[in-house]
Amino acid sequence: MRTSVGSSLVLLALTASALGVAGQASADPAPPADFRLTLLDDGERIPRDETAPLPESVYPGVAELFALRGEVVAFQAVVESQTPNVRDFSVTLGPFANGDKTVSPRVETFAEQFVEIKRTTGGTRGSGVAFRAGAEPEPRLLGFYADALVPAVPTKAKQGERGALWVDIAVPEDAAPGVYDANLTVSSGGALVTRKVRLRVLDGAPIPYGKHAPTVYYDPSNLEARMGNRNAELQMRRLFHAHHVAAFRNTLVAADVDADAPYLTGEAYDPAKGYVGPGAGKPEGIEVIGAYGELEDADPQKLAVVTEMVKKLDALKVLDDAYLDGGEEDFTFPRTWRTALDADPLTKRLRVGAACHSDPTTLLPEVILLQTEVFGTETAAAAVKLGKRVWANNGKRPHGGAMVLDTPATDLRANSWISARYDISRWVYWEATSWTQRGGGKLPDTNTDPYTVAESFRNAGGNFSNGDGILVYPGRQVPPGMTTFDKDEVFPSVRLKNVRRGAQDAAYVELARAKDKAKADAVVERIVPVAMRAARGAASWPTRGKDYLDARRELAASFADFSAPAPVEPAASPSAEESSGCTTSRGGAGLPSFVAAGVAVVAVAARRRRSR
Repeated sequence: MRTSVGSSLVLLALTASALGVAGQASADPAPPADFRLTLLDDGERIPRDETAPLPESVYPGVAELFALRGEVVAFQAVVESQTPNVRDFSVTLGPFANGDKTVSPRVETFAEQFVEIKRTTGGTRGSGVAFRAGAEPEPRLLGFYADALVPAVPTKAKQGERGALWVDIAVPEDAAPGVYDANLTVSSGGALVTRKVRLRVLDGAPIPYGKHAPTVYYDPSNLEARMGNRNAELQMRRLFHAHHVAAFRNTLVAADVDADAPYLTGEAYDPAKGYVGPGAGKPEGIEVIGAYGELEDADPQKLAVVTEMVKKLDALKVLDDAYLDGGEEDFTFPRTWRTALDADPLTKRLRVGAACHSDPTTLLPEVILLQTEVFGTETAAAAVKLGKRVWANNGKRPHGGAMVLDTPATDLRANSWISARYDISRWVYWEATSWTQRGGGKLPDTNTDPYTVAESFRNAGGNFSNGDGILVYPGRQVPPGMTTFDKDEVFPSVRLKNVRRGAQDAAYVELARAKDKAKADAVVERIVPVAMRAARGAASWPTRGKDYLDARRELAASFADFSAPAPVEPAASPSAEESSGCTTSRGGAGLPSFVAAGVAVVAVAARRRRSR
């Protein structure tokens, strides 16, 4: 037996004439809303059980968002049902207008999936891989919390158990600056609640892409083992790219370079080839030969294979983006490879890298990955001046944000602020698809369903962690008994969304520094007083999304105009009534979960079914 979650989408092209006036009330009133709607910032982690309080909303009235052109902003719609039966809740947003002016952002919605965290990430022989003693998040996140985001399906809720919907709004690069309003509608069984969403498109150039690049490793064999094939690989790479994340896998032979070529050149991210999202046409910027030291020591046969790879990388004009991973600084691998590669002028250009723990100015590798707890910011800066590339690796509180589930959602956002604080060019996470027992010394019993089991990592050293190494979730799972949505794609997570938010925040820092560096630096230092090796005690950065939102607004005020007036309210509007602290609209059933420029996508409620 396996649990399957099926969904079908009915695509309806609804023109303005077919709809009548957008958002016009139906002649038949909707039943009174029997659920409460709360809009939350994208930096909050949502607890399922109503016994755990929700964070205070930064959107008690109109949900006011601001964005640069090319930026993606997001919020969460949380529903609390007043009926005991499980119900589907869908969300509609759009269109955005200001009088006769409109903007047509790409809107995507996701149902947030809850998984139970049974114990805090830690270790039986020490503090574990994510937190030093005294740096654990308080209060502890135990119980059911949201992370996986399933696209274009309703969320489910019942009395005592919340549902949550994630809403992404991607602002086009050619959008006209101004302020636009849209109606958000959350509906269930005819009952609906509406709220106004206000989008301020800032003037100036589109948001920069690729600053302080977050980077993830993934293992294609995890796709094969869990999803039955690698069909989702292109979609996954594009998903990462759209979230300002560079991705790499282990390349061992020349054919691997051929397969990676579209990513390395940016062809895979060409809109003409089907890519949709930020960073159009931008190259990946990284290629790793023999990831995690898999090539071990150099020998003539291996050198011949690597030489062919180098020739291909050079022909693609991306050799400068590549390095050979010698594993760790204490291994012999980096030295034997540096010696072997130096014998030929072409292969000599290939850098050798390693995970290190010593002063990077004294080390042989040219690419140095430092865990946050050993990352000395001054010695790293000195090594960069010597021509080395010094990157942050993973994250352990209070030195860097941890990628586990039981931390505030903002932890991975904070890492981009840390990068901006200390000018770290790349931050590498050890895995993004760690759904199986492969990698990191994991024990066999960690081959679990990530939708139902939070504890994804255990090793012989006694460490255990929740959601570690998982930034995307499989849309199809072939092992018996595991949750599947029968889709050859991977789904994003709340954590991946916060990686994106952090990368975009770093772009704001870059723009603000160009106007007033001292003022921008003061904002960054307020968010991150101290991090990396020098940090002690609790993590210094904020845990609430509001703090980052306020800081981003302060940065934006230095380079963008916030003076454009809000849309003028119409003289008359459809009648409305207050219900459960929210505004309910008397209208027809809610529009779909994806709306852009008058085209509606209606999600037929997904139903769980059992199948052999």
